[in-house]
This record gives sequence, C-alpha cells and structure tokens, in this order.
Amino acid sequence: MSGGTLNTRRKEPLSEPHRHIGAQDLLKQKDSVSHSGFLRKRGKLERLVGSNGLFTAIFSELSKWRQRFVIVGRGCLYVYADEHGRSPLQSVSLKDYTRVERPTSGGLEIDTRRCFRVVPSNERTMKTFVFGCAKDGERKEWMYKIREEMLLANSKTDEIEVSGSGSDEYVYLEKPIIEPIIQPPTYSKPDVPNRRPPQVPEEDSSDSENSDYDIIQEEDVKRLRGKPLPEVPKEDNHVVRRPEKPKKPQYLKSKDQAADPNEYLFDNSDRQKAIDILARRTSGTFLVRKSRMGDQQVLSVQTEEGMKEYKIYDKPAGLTIDNKTYFKSVEKLIDNYKRQSLPNRRTTLMRGFSITEEQ
Repeated sequence: MSGGTLNTRRKEPLSEPHRHIGAQDLLKQKDSVSHSGFLRKRGKLERLVGSNGLFTAIFSELSKWRQRFVIVGRGCLYVYADEHGRSPLQSVSLKDYTRVERPTSGGLEIDTRRCFRVVPSNERTMKTFVFGCAKDGERKEWMYKIREEMLLANSKTDEIEVSGSGSDEYVYLEKPIIEPIIQPPTYSKPDVPNRRPPQVPEEDSSDSENSDYDIIQEEDVKRLRGKPLPEVPKEDNHVVRRPEKPKKPQYLKSKDQAADPNEYLFDNSDRQKAIDILARRTSGTFLVRKSRMGDQQVLSVQTEEGMKEYKIYDKPAGLTIDNKTYFKSVEKLIDNYKRQSLPNRRTTLMRGFSITEEQ
C-alpha cells in the first residue's frame, strides 16, 4: 500500500447486502466490487478444535482453516465457498462495524497465518470475522480495502496522510471507524440501616387529680344529645338467604382473524403482472401466485425497495419459505407473517392485493 491521501467517498452503500447472488454475477457488477480474492477463514469447527491442544493433535486436518472466496464492495462483505459459488455462505453490511485489527491472542497462529479480524461495535450480537493471509502485504491490502468499505457503510470520511513505514500503516488501519461510547460509571447507594422510630412513653390510664382533662359522665352525654339514639335492629336469624349464582366469565373475541384466501390468491403465473399490480400498492401488500415451473406457489410482497418474492416449498414437515419454519397450510403461513417479519426483511404482511387502500 503506497503512501498518499486516502479518500473513501466513491459510491452509495447498500442498505442490505445481496442474499442470493452468485460470485461471478457479483464480479460482473464492477461498481459493486472494490476487492476480491481467496482468504483462509476460521469457522466454529476450526475455533473449537484449535482451542484444545488434544483435539488439535488428534484432528489435525480439521484444525486447518478453510479457503474461501471473499468479495467486498458498496459497504458489504460476501463470503463464498469458491469463485463459482451460486450464493454467498455469509453476507453482511459493514454498517456498525468499527475496525480491522491484528489479533493479539487466542491461539490464532499469527506468525504463519497473518490473521486479521473484522470487529463490530457489539461483539455479543454481531458476528466477528477472522481471516488469514499468506503474506503480510496481502493482509495490509485486505485490511485497507475492508476499512474503506466500513467508512462508506457508516457514512464516515477519513482523509489521513499515511507514510510508507509498516508500523505507521497499521496504526492507521487499526484505528476505529466509530469511537467507542464510554458510559459514565454508575454508583449504587450505600445500604443505610433501618432506624427504629423513637419510643413514645405510654399514657397513664389511671385517674389523677392533676389531669388536664375533665371526665365526662354518662348522664352529661345523654343530656347533651337530647334524644337517645335509635336501637339497631337485631338480625333475624330465621331468614335464609339464597346463595348468589356465580357470574359467567366473559371472553373477549379475538380481533385477529385469518385472512380470506380470496383477498390474496392470484390465479396467474405471470410475474410481470404481479409486479404491475403491487407497484401501485403500499408496502406490505401481497399476493400468492402460481409458480411458472411445477405446481408450487410464490408469495409476492411489495416492500419499500420494490416487489420481493418467496417460493413456497412443500416439504414433508409442511409448507415453508425459509426451510426453518413449517406450516400446515398457506393460510397458517400468511397468518404467521402478518405478526412476524419476513425472512431477511423488516416487512410484515399487511393486506391482500384485492383489498382497497381505504379498507
């Protein structure tokens, strides 16, 4: 990496990475690719075997890192099994990723692998990537390219004069994109022992000649009242009261009713017609059309980015659009995604395409 002024403002970043694009198709989009090549990547299996010396000795082949084809561009990172992969094994936006750095510990064989880490702002909820290179110069180039995409994804600018020495380059490359937020220390109140209230001396109930209060006799009370109070009628023990009947519990009727299939079923397999229908509708409007191949169905949903489609697979466990959650019928599937976001989306199903906006 030569010295000079670094400027990362090139093109608009993607809000979400491509989920189902092949490596060669992505490489053809030159505006979407900043850098690509092969890297060694440590996964869960390699981390488990490498952290235990006994496992490493027995399963030496499993401890070797796997070679992956990596592409970065437009603020996103893609990991493929090889350069001809049909879809990425992992794809993430580099938004909220803060830095690239050389690992200092953790059994990563730094001298032989030339590792570097891609670190998010919150390592508990976001994935940290660990890659290995063959040469130190290759590692610097990858760290520089990924840092450029981090700046782009986080809408940051970083114009810094970088010298040609290796140590100064790593000082720049490992500088955080987003400064960490330091929370002020919280102080807990010390435990204060409960204090007993002061004891009140008991009053002397005995008669005393020096008492400040006059004793009122019962005759004086009757004279002041004038008329005696009416007697309280005694309760008639012979009256038998019937026990009150228990009130019946009232159940609230659910407002969530299953959608009528006539509201969203589209008896056609033409994808363009589905696009034309949903293009005039608000986000969340959907329809279920026939697939152009086979007897399967397709769920078409209008989002803020345009129409997105999910093929409804008929598996032995039931109907699914993500091979994780299964349903007994299309109606059950529609009802579920009215309450939960669609896979890899923040959009939920709102109304069928045949319902007007006023409804």
